[in-house]
Amino acid sequence: MTGLLSDAYAKTASISNIMGGFKRTGIWPVDRTVFSDADFIAASALLENDSETAREDLGAINPRETTIEPEDEATERPVKSNSTELNNNCNSTDLNTSIEEIYPLPENKGNAKKRKLSQPAVILSSTPYKDELESKRNQRQNSIKKVKKNLGLSSTFLFEARDDQSSTSKSDVVNAQIEYDTTEWYCHICEENIIEDMVKCMKCEKWAHTSCAGTKKQIKKYVCENCK
Repeated sequence: MTGLLSDAYAKTASISNIMGGFKRTGIWPVDRTVFSDADFIAASALLENDSETAREDLGAINPRETTIEPEDEATERPVKSNSTELNNNCNSTDLNTSIEEIYPLPENKGNAKKRKLSQPAVILSSTPYKDELESKRNQRQNSIKKVKKNLGLSSTFLFEARDDQSSTSKSDVVNAQIEYDTTEWYCHICEENIIEDMVKCMKCEKWAHTSCAGTKKQIKKYVCENCK
């Protein structure tokens, strides 16, 4: 079936056939004389039969035989209603209530949570940030002692040394106590004294934490942002 329909549709579905269908029926170009009165004779016969059957149905109904039963007295009596009283009450009261009182508008409560202020991204070598670091450093240099950094030893160590090569007249055990002063691990970037791995700038010879400088401890040549 699909093959037959596809072949027939391909042959008939053309522009000329479509235009011919509109023309033969008088749709376009408009032609009112395409159909004559003789073409509607069969339809008029059907309409006459329908009208005759409708007349027969109407004639079968006898208006004299139809009687209307009287309604009960109870239904005929009007029932008093309180509609007039309600109308009077409605007219007497003043409708001064606004829509906002009936259904108030929603209020914006705002965000109750306070967000932490994040530090904006800055360039370390820029002039404003560099001047700010230098001013803080100058303020703290008056109160912070300048000491040498000792990366290997940062606190006081106590140990005992045994002299195995000493004579019998001397004591076999020699107690030795060496004290190392606790150093201040001052970083010129974060300006804090925190004991961490540090690196030294080759130019300004200032120390900085490896975490603040973004480098590793094993780096040999380090130059800070201020000296670049």
